[in-house]
Amino acid sequence: MVMGLFEPSSGNEAWLSTVLAQALSDREEERQAITAVLREDVGQSLTALALFLRVAEDNCITPQCAKKIQDARNLLSDILKSVEQLTCRLTPPALENQGLGPALEVYAQEFAHAAGAQVELDLEVLPARAIPEVELGLFRMVQEALESVNNASVVRIALRQVNDQLRLVIEDNGAGYWPEISSNWRVLWMTQRAKLLGGCCSVQNLAGQGSRVTVRMPMTTNKVDK
Repeated sequence: MVMGLFEPSSGNEAWLSTVLAQALSDREEERQAITAVLREDVGQSLTALALFLRVAEDNCITPQCAKKIQDARNLLSDILKSVEQLTCRLTPPALENQGLGPALEVYAQEFAHAAGAQVELDLEVLPARAIPEVELGLFRMVQEALESVNNASVVRIALRQVNDQLRLVIEDNGAGYWPEISSNWRVLWMTQRAKLLGGCCSVQNLAGQGSRVTVRMPMTTNKVDK
């Protein structure tokens, strides 16, 4: 039984759609800008620091000095890994290089490790890739959905191609989406993103069974004007 179905308010839907569309565009541009800074500035600086520490270690004259430099190198290695993980979340390289399925596998594994939840994947091997905008849109919607999971121990993600459409279903066994504005905004991001790409998205609370996000998206689409 469906306990709740969240949809954008119909009071001023045209105005809300325009605002959300611009916000989604701004968020994506911001992600790309942050990724560039992390890779080109922060990443290069940290790599250079690692080289300096290597040189300093080679010129140490006491065991105490060598120990402190090794500790610094270990800490720097952890920072480099964190930066790489962050850049992959912002702009996943697997999405561009391998496609939606492999990118979801990588993200699901990272989410399961961070959240301590079991993630079950049922991803069809697609005969052809969707256009980049659709793949990115679906990936972002999975991110939004998983970041909204409320006290779930199991999350299921299924992806299928039905004729010329992709069908994405995300289910969890948690407490469902809270009806506060913070949760509603995540739902609005997902529904608006689907709409802009010519698809549709519904978000449901299931009685005693968690929540379900269902997305239908064309493989190729003409974007809806903002």
